[in-house]
Amino acid sequence: MAKRNDRGLTERRDRFVGNYLADLKRRAGPAARKAGYANPDQPANRLLKNPVLIAEIRRRTAPQIRKLEITGERVLQEIAACAFASLSDFVVIDQDGQPRFDFTDAHEITLKALSDVYTETTRIAGEEGEAGLVSVTKTRIKMHDKLKALEILARHLKLINAEEVVTPRQAALVIVGAPAKVAKELAALKVPGLADGMDVTQSAGPWEDVMRVELSLRFSWRNIGDVELDQQGKLRFPRAPSRPGIYRFDVAGVSGKRAYIGETDTLDRRFQHYRTPGPTQSTNIRLNALMSEVIKAGGRVSVSVMTDGAVVTVNDSETQPRLDIKSDRVMCEQAAIFASRENGLSLVNV
Repeated sequence: MAKRNDRGLTERRDRFVGNYLADLKRRAGPAARKAGYANPDQPANRLLKNPVLIAEIRRRTAPQIRKLEITGERVLQEIAACAFASLSDFVVIDQDGQPRFDFTDAHEITLKALSDVYTETTRIAGEEGEAGLVSVTKTRIKMHDKLKALEILARHLKLINAEEVVTPRQAALVIVGAPAKVAKELAALKVPGLADGMDVTQSAGPWEDVMRVELSLRFSWRNIGDVELDQQGKLRFPRAPSRPGIYRFDVAGVSGKRAYIGETDTLDRRFQHYRTPGPTQSTNIRLNALMSEVIKAGGRVSVSVMTDGAVVTVNDSETQPRLDIKSDRVMCEQAAIFASRENGLSLVNV
């Protein structure tokens, strides 16, 4: 019988654990080969299911996990950031219908979905009548694999089996569809990987709630003052909190009353962007010009915000939206825009 150490491992199994942990990709086959197994592919999977080896792997990785403060919740948050990120978090459509990147209000959570941001500036000849060269900046972004992140979450939640290979289309169906809604399509696709015992012909519990949403939202605006012009003729906004929220500009001029409603992760910083808009920030430039024109003509621009106190009722259950999450802010923003439009208020947004 092979000699074992004080942790119950043979010399070869001890080498396997060392090789396995030294491989950043955690490949069992190469680790078994380096440990001296003659036919490594066969024992590799069995070794990773051995309770003694599992305990040893956990023992050796525990100090590093504690040092790096790695928790299951933190790992899932990182994966979820990649899984649920959208280009709409970074892309805005200008007045000409052209898309452009705007990271001004991008939250730290959504930025985690980006794997690379590349900016290139070139100088080209200007249009007719323009002297010299004009600088043109092109920005490209690359996001982490969204479907892969969704698949990892689905496996963690036992929506699909870890042993099965699932196509992105099948994974998406399992994740976003209630069984009763997608049963026919799943059956037609002969989807592998559905969790054992999951009945795809009936909908029950939370699956049904996902497909049936009854939602209402209520909140109140808090007026924080008026926008004025300083001695240099620049906009001066009332003091705003440095926190996430929804904001509203009520513009009253000779042409009537209008409003602009927006959302941001930092109110005071957002107002500063309206005060000093960048050359590519078309919305900021447009609103800066509108408010300056109205105030110079004797009109008034009033600022209201919502930073707390909102209540959402979802399927008879009350909760509060988290304004530090962009999707929650957008929900409040769009609800306010809809309500204002239905009440006959002219909006600058649309």
